[in-house]
Amino acid sequence: MQPLFHSSKTRRSWQWLYTLVTFVVLAAGWKYPALGFFVLAAMTGGLISGLLAGRWFCGNLCPRGGFLERVLSKVSPGKPTPAWLKKPIVRIGFMVLLGTVLTVNISRNPTEWQQWGLAFWLVCLVTTLLGIVLAFFGNSRTWCNICPMGTLQNWTGGARYSLAIDPVKCIKCKRCEKQCPMHLAIIDTTWETPQTIPSRDCIRCGECIAACPTKTLHFVEANGNRCCKRITH
Repeated sequence: MQPLFHSSKTRRSWQWLYTLVTFVVLAAGWKYPALGFFVLAAMTGGLISGLLAGRWFCGNLCPRGGFLERVLSKVSPGKPTPAWLKKPIVRIGFMVLLGTVLTVNISRNPTEWQQWGLAFWLVCLVTTLLGIVLAFFGNSRTWCNICPMGTLQNWTGGARYSLAIDPVKCIKCKRCEKQCPMHLAIIDTTWETPQTIPSRDCIRCGECIAACPTKTLHFVEANGNRCCKRITH
């Protein structure tokens, strides 16, 4: 599975559309509970795609990810995410917390679909507010490191369709790292042969590939074969 959009410009344009959807759901979901099911649809899509290609959904279709990346990046200091925030215990803690919030709210009236919609809307509201706060202390997608759905995608398919680099072609300019929405470490000066990036939090957005002047980055399948076309700016 490759990045959905052939160019970074197209991807960013679609992210603005996702941002609009996010605003509508957050602003009106309390009054129109049916909007909460957009949140459920996004969660389901993330789970399914996670089995196939890790965090691909996060980088290509996630509405909140689009909002964080397009809007919060304007005001975020763009600092790397603290290492402790990526620890499994922290991620699991947020999964348990949000799972509890969702379950408690649904249990108040489990036979009414409106209650389900409100429950998913509330979870979206709380996590988006948290994402906004974290963006001011790290980078626009700091939240994405502890997002329960992102964590599940990381665990179920994070090693599939990995980002690979050829150190022979790499000129160590680190433009790829500057464009990475997740602020991942991509360049390792100790590598001498083609390697795959070890991080399972790569969201397969293709921004690094588009930024690379020597076109040394690409996605590979488990057998090492390339699996996507060239991505442009």
